[in-house]
Parts: sequence; structure tokens; C-alpha cells
Amino acid sequence: SDNHEENRVVLSSLVPNNCDILHVPRGSRGGGVGFIYNNCFKAKLDTSLKFSSFESQTVLLDCSSFTFRFIIIYRIPPSAKNKIAKNSFIAELGDLLEATATLSGKLLLLGDFNVHLDSNSDPESLQLANLFTSFGLSQHVRGSTHID
Repeated sequence: SDNHEENRVVLSSLVPNNCDILHVPRGSRGGGVGFIYNNCFKAKLDTSLKFSSFESQTVLLDCSSFTFRFIIIYRIPPSAKNKIAKNSFIAELGDLLEATATLSGKLLLLGDFNVHLDSNSDPESLQLANLFTSFGLSQHVRGSTHID
């Protein structure tokens, strides 16, 4: 389709030399999620798991004798318009982590969760922190990533 071709042209203009992109387009308006990597590495896209409260893609990247499992997430902010329940994100992210817990590769979660992790009083922030702890994950970003 014309839209797919237009997206391909835009994406290719964003990718530096010696790099490739693995991209999962959004079903509607917007860009979806993508992973840009140096093409000296072997990367494979896995989109077998689908969730309603966030967009995601899993990339297996072979680097020397290690395999990394990158899961790139964009959480769609819940709203009355999109009818996504706020509490479904934590439950579905838990399902994703459970499904990948025994799979090969060093796990790294990347993306935009649209959760204010710097707020100790936000129940969703506390639930997410507890979920990460229960799977032995560490949060590496310590400060706000935007002004709002």
C-alpha cells in the first residue's frame, strides 16, 4: 500500500549508515515501535505475543557469544476514547514477562511505559516497581524523561 511505502521511506531516512531497523507498524495512525541496530549483529524479530494495552516487539540480537532479548514497548496512554483500562497494562506486562521468563537471551525492556516511576505515591508506579522486582529486573533510568 502507499502508506506502507511512505513509512518505509521515512524509516529508511532515520537509519544511520551500517544500521538496520526492525519495525512493527501501528495498526492505525502513527509510527508503531522500532529497533535500530548496527548491521554487524544478527537480529531477528518476534511479534508472536500481542497485547491490547501496549504495542511491542521482541528482538533477539546475537552479539558474539551472547544473545540479548530486547522487548520494545510503547504503552498507549489509557483514555475514554481508546477504551483501554488503566489497570490492564500491569496485568498484560506481567503476562509478557511470565511468557519470556524461561526463554533464552539476556532480557532488556525498552520503551515508553507512560508511568511516572519517580512518584512514590502513584499506585501504578508502585505496582510496576513490584512487578520488576518479582522478575529480578532493575530500573536503570533514574530521572524524568520529559518535563510533564
